Amino acid sequence: MVTVSKFAIENIIHEKFRSILFIIFFLITTVSVFMTGFFIDNMNAGVKYINKQHLADIMVVPSGYDKSAKEALFKGTACTVSFEKDPVSQIRLLDDVESVSPELYLATLTLDCCTTGGVQVIAIDPGTDFTVGKLLKNNKINSLGVKNVVAGSGVGLSKGDKFDIYGNEFDVIGVLEETGTGYDKSVFISYDAANPITTSKKYKNIFSGEKDLVSTVMVNLKKNADAEKTRRMIEQLNNGDSIKAYTPDSMVSELTEKIGIFKVISNIMNVFVVTVSLAAVFTLVSVNTEKRKNRIGSLLSVGTGKWTIIRIFMTEYVYLFITGFTAGIVLVLIFAYPLYPTIRQVLPVTYKSADAFSLCLTILKTFAVTITMLAVSVFFSFVEILKKEPAQLAEEQV
Repeated sequence: MVTVSKFAIENIIHEKFRSILFIIFFLITTVSVFMTGFFIDNMNAGVKYINKQHLADIMVVPSGYDKSAKEALFKGTACTVSFEKDPVSQIRLLDDVESVSPELYLATLTLDCCTTGGVQVIAIDPGTDFTVGKLLKNNKINSLGVKNVVAGSGVGLSKGDKFDIYGNEFDVIGVLEETGTGYDKSVFISYDAANPITTSKKYKNIFSGEKDLVSTVMVNLKKNADAEKTRRMIEQLNNGDSIKAYTPDSMVSELTEKIGIFKVISNIMNVFVVTVSLAAVFTLVSVNTEKRKNRIGSLLSVGTGKWTIIRIFMTEYVYLFITGFTAGIVLVLIFAYPLYPTIRQVLPVTYKSADAFSLCLTILKTFAVTITMLAVSVFFSFVEILKKEPAQLAEEQV
């Protein structure tokens, strides 16, 4: 007995080229819609992490290096930055300031033996730090010795590895969880470990032989303090060089704006891809229906119901749709995860793996778009079949 499913499969096999075209257009649409949704979810996950962790109420950097400092924080772009004069003591005296945490950014040298050039090194004070310190505690790292280094999740190091920084060998004592920020591409040492490097005669041309250098200051405010007012006061401090201070809202809004631009561009691209694919699938369905009118008429004339014929068509298209849709989802996942580090480097925003719920939701959205495209494409063909009598269809030759 020939079932609807078997009949549909025979049609697919008989029309191989046309079936492949169907699959290709469904695949292209799926890849376009799912890939952009996948990227946007991961970008938003990075922003959500920053909001959730609340790294600091205010971030203070040298005004001439504010772009470099922010790229180090959000993208992990390696840079060596420091204030001409340490502003920590002045900031600490402000009434609304609860605590301050200095950080020093050092870029590893490309000529260092056994060191991958361009890795961002961040020196912290374990006694006062409240940003990286949270991550250390989450990973059960209670201390950071002078010969210890902690690696971000995207550096490529493992616990127990050796890492060379400016000719000094460090032991990797842990790897932090993914944050979606520049911390993932950084390694962390203590100020006690950084000071021998910055005061070394060998690197005097880079660090001027000074210790306790500061690249950025993370500031926590007292409860109910006015963050914007304090930010302006910090920028007005006379510490020898100009200061730029940022609140989380301003930094996150900048990231959100960039994600918004990416969304607009991706939506325009998706509309174009869906429109072209819709037109192509609609044409293929119309040609397919026209080609089979004589056969449809013959089936109707021997007693096969119209709804049975529509079920055969629908089953055939659903099989082709599922094949193209599944292939598109798998294709994106296969390429997206191995290219994860490269994608993070290229995109100018935070990027963190979204949770399983967000991934499933994006797959469902992609499914809704592509299945709607199929439904629109076949609707008019089915209406035409339902409107005509068996004799009319049988008389129409291919």
